[in-house]
Amino acid sequence: MSGAGKRMASGPPGPSPPLTKRGPANEAFDDLIDEDDMFNDDDMPEEYMPDAEEGSLAGAEPDLCEAGRNWLRPPVNNLQPGCDALVFQQLEVDYTVGRPRTDVWPTQAKQVPVVRMYGVNDAGNSVCVFVHGFEPYFFCECPSHWVPEHYEELLQALRTHPRLMEGRGKGGLGVPPVTRVEAVQRADLWTYQGGRQKTYLRITVAMPNLVPAAKGALEDGSLRIGGDPQGLRLQTFEANVIYALRFMVDTGMGGGSWVELPAGSWRRVPQDQAATYCQIEAHVKWDRIIVHPAEGEWSRIAPLRILSVDIECAGRKGHFPEASLDPVIQIASLVTALGQDKPLVRNILTLGTCAAIPGAEVMSFDNERDLLRRWTALVLETDPDVII
Repeated sequence: MSGAGKRMASGPPGPSPPLTKRGPANEAFDDLIDEDDMFNDDDMPEEYMPDAEEGSLAGAEPDLCEAGRNWLRPPVNNLQPGCDALVFQQLEVDYTVGRPRTDVWPTQAKQVPVVRMYGVNDAGNSVCVFVHGFEPYFFCECPSHWVPEHYEELLQALRTHPRLMEGRGKGGLGVPPVTRVEAVQRADLWTYQGGRQKTYLRITVAMPNLVPAAKGALEDGSLRIGGDPQGLRLQTFEANVIYALRFMVDTGMGGGSWVELPAGSWRRVPQDQAATYCQIEAHVKWDRIIVHPAEGEWSRIAPLRILSVDIECAGRKGHFPEASLDPVIQIASLVTALGQDKPLVRNILTLGTCAAIPGAEVMSFDNERDLLRRWTALVLETDPDVII
């Protein structure tokens, strides 16, 4: 499972409660939550702001002493956005929806999609980059007799179509649901074209969820253009390409690509305002990103942290363990960093007493609750990139 410890959790994009930050290994941490969100700032909207939650894990962590000394990642160098480039290997890409960062991408929209890239840099620091300004779009056929006046008429018809009006949501978008209709030259890949291109229409919408709505409006014959009583039906193309994948395609990004944010192009988020467990958070406009092809020095792999886990339960004979009946009695965790010979962490959490194990941290607990809380702390503090 990639991106473990970076994001708050996988799930539908949208505003959600933020996550408390990772602290030192011997410091109690608070408030575990389930979902991802944007970072907060003095000028950020309310849905980005952290809210205190009930239930602290204080008291669940014993004094670690020697145990836990290798749990945290290396400290972050003093990166200066105005002078330094941010370079990292991307491990996961998704998106969320929230209020815009107008200092990164000026817009009148109330809600915008924001791409998130998670990764690791050469120093072993975890990175999360919020990418702004990439607009969802797809293509449709363009009738051969159409002129630019038809494009504008189609734009207005889509903006007022019931499918698109419904897709805006109750609060509205602040901008029209369909922002542009443009003529572009593309080649049809279905049959041999001999290199010939023809005109298609590129339909740009305000939110990813409006792509299927606009596709349906174009294909169901409900649009009326030029007084045509029959209704307009246009074949659509690439409307099923999901938003995050479209971003990767347009930027030339593959899985595991090295990504560079040039000096002066990005804004760093102060650590006390971070929205994820990543050590470095940044905001950037999508067309400032440089994606390096996996060649030469860019074919290397960052020092990823890999957490291997083995869980033992007090199972009943002939029954598969159930959480409500069969307690966890032991969790063994091994954390390694790619490129290093020796593991960073060898840890055993046990229910009840256990003899010392050479070369391993052994932590004993009187109840399952404290054992599971301590393992949660281990995962959050070691901040693995991959869990196996």
